[in-house]
Amino acid sequence: MAPEPRNGTWELAADQWHTGFVDANGNGGLLGQVEGRAPSDVLAWLATTPLQCTQIRYVPVDMSTSYRAAIRTGLPQATLVVDDHFHVARHANKMLNIVRRRTTATLRGREDLTEKQFRQMWTH
Repeated sequence: MAPEPRNGTWELAADQWHTGFVDANGNGGLLGQVEGRAPSDVLAWLATTPLQCTQIRYVPVDMSTSYRAAIRTGLPQATLVVDDHFHVARHANKMLNIVRRRTTATLRGREDLTEKQFRQMWTH
């Protein structure tokens, strides 16, 4: 945010999200940065970069669906590599919990109630 010079009020001067493009295979230097994280932001940068995008084989990204969509469109030959350990573990734990609940329900003959349904069952 920056102060508006005419009246001294604060105005948003930039999007809170930025996308950085880093050379993960070379020296790790910043290749470019754009405001925003929408697929259109990523695709716009890819369209204007002097890099040989057809030679990019791997793209490390977080688990953002926006980035996945942009890379699938703009670099269809590239393989996505998830580099966000926190979200990978979170997603794995979520899936493990679903399987655990389903297996418990099957083995013990219990219904798989949501937390809201469980509370309602005990309060009524």
